[in-house]
Amino acid sequence: MKKKIFAAICSVTMLAGAAASVPALDVFNTSDAIVAEAYSGYYNGCHWEYVQDITGYRITRCRNYNHLENITIPSTIGGQPVIALDHDAFVVGGDSQCEYVKNVTMPNTIYQIGNNFFKGCDKLESVTLSNTLITIGNYAFYNARALKNINVPNSVRQIGTDFCGQTPSLTSANLGNGVQIIGNYAFWYSTALQTMTIPNSVTTIDHHFCTNATGLRNVNIGTGLRTMGNYSFYNCNNIQNLNCNSTKIENLGAYTLNKYRANQTVILGGNYLLRYKGTASTYDNTAIKAVGPYAFKDASSTTKVYLEYCKYMNSNAFYGRSNTTVYLSAGAMYGTYGSNYASIVSSRVSPATVVWHH
Repeated sequence: MKKKIFAAICSVTMLAGAAASVPALDVFNTSDAIVAEAYSGYYNGCHWEYVQDITGYRITRCRNYNHLENITIPSTIGGQPVIALDHDAFVVGGDSQCEYVKNVTMPNTIYQIGNNFFKGCDKLESVTLSNTLITIGNYAFYNARALKNINVPNSVRQIGTDFCGQTPSLTSANLGNGVQIIGNYAFWYSTALQTMTIPNSVTTIDHHFCTNATGLRNVNIGTGLRTMGNYSFYNCNNIQNLNCNSTKIENLGAYTLNKYRANQTVILGGNYLLRYKGTASTYDNTAIKAVGPYAFKDASSTTKVYLEYCKYMNSNAFYGRSNTTVYLSAGAMYGTYGSNYASIVSSRVSPATVVWHH
């Protein structure tokens, strides 16, 4: 049957020629999609619904009428590649089509998976992702309570919100070396995880990254991290080893490591002061370039703090330290905050007092 394509613009199709760029997470907006006839048929034991895109087919729905435990997504349909999975592809009328599924294999033709890929699939134990995948939508494996491991290919650039949130059986999560951005709640309540390694490619981790992942023992942060959101490792009170190789951290959210077991000063990447636990009356460190929230909250004995090369100051860094004077470089802060640096930084240092070096 001749396919009737009425529009020929879809952001997914750009991925084939622009894999190095980072596309938006949500590429399946109605305005972007090709308006085409819907087709359906049985492939690999499942009933699939699909529409044509410029470079192949997009799966819009899978109906697992045969209650298969092992699903293999077709790589081609009618000689054309399957390039994407739409939002809610495994949900029909609000009901999951994957309640029986334990294993999923994805072909290497797929560039994108939409939101709610296998959200709430209680029996899913493993999944093989496409090695050409670039973006993963929101809630991909949210509440997949039997999922044991996940391997994100090096091709992936962005991971959406709640990627593997509330997956209590997940013991292994390997993030590929191409991942740059990780959405909110990626591994919250993944209580069986013991090790988390953040690749050098990752620049941004949003809020609640591993909140309440109480099994975590070891955290290794790569060299590229710049931003880590609020509550990233909140209530991860069993962390024993924290290794950070990034010297680029500029923004660290509140309560990032509120229950980190080590009761000593914590400096990430050699230049981000996360927590000061010293008792000296004076703290002087020319290596520090950024100060995290509540960093000096418990430093009641420290009344003078010299941070000559500090460029970034988070709010509440000196919470409760009205008896403290902080010596900062006007030039360094001007380079970060512009001409209004004095009022911005002073409000973040408050209730401590700022003395500016010019």
